[in-house]
Amino acid sequence: MRDEYLDRINHAQVGIGGACLFRDFVRVYNRDVLSDLASTTRERSRSVMKNYLVPEFGDLMLREMTLETLQAYFAEVQRSDLSVESIDKIRDVLSAVLRTAVDYGRLSSNPAEKIRLKRRKLTRPKPFETVWSASTRSRFVSETCSVPRSTNRIPSAAAHMR
Repeated sequence: MRDEYLDRINHAQVGIGGACLFRDFVRVYNRDVLSDLASTTRERSRSVMKNYLVPEFGDLMLREMTLETLQAYFAEVQRSDLSVESIDKIRDVLSAVLRTAVDYGRLSSNPAEKIRLKRRKLTRPKPFETVWSASTRSRFVSETCSVPRSTNRIPSAAAHMR
């Protein structure tokens, strides 16, 4: 157990690149990655980083951002009043930043990819089905069908379907 713990510390994700503060790497991410995204995605991601991620992780080095640290943060966030969609967005933005750190050689793996969130019901309402009353359905059928009730004649378009 002790050896496993020391191995994780000594491996420390990746060499000196992992010593970069999260807040500093967010600037790199903003410069290199966000500029290529759609404006709405860019603004939402910036908002998530500014309001949630940098205040929480800004003073940590990238190599200190372990699954354990991240999972503890998300356990706390899930007890808050934030919606499921907001929590998912926070995780997605964090994962994108750390994925870029992996791409840049600052980390050997992305710990955010393994974050487990509780399954919660979405706050978005489900689309509702339109249910017609018997009188509305009957009125619709009578107004859209042009078969005269006084005759037994079948319209020519439907005659071959018998």
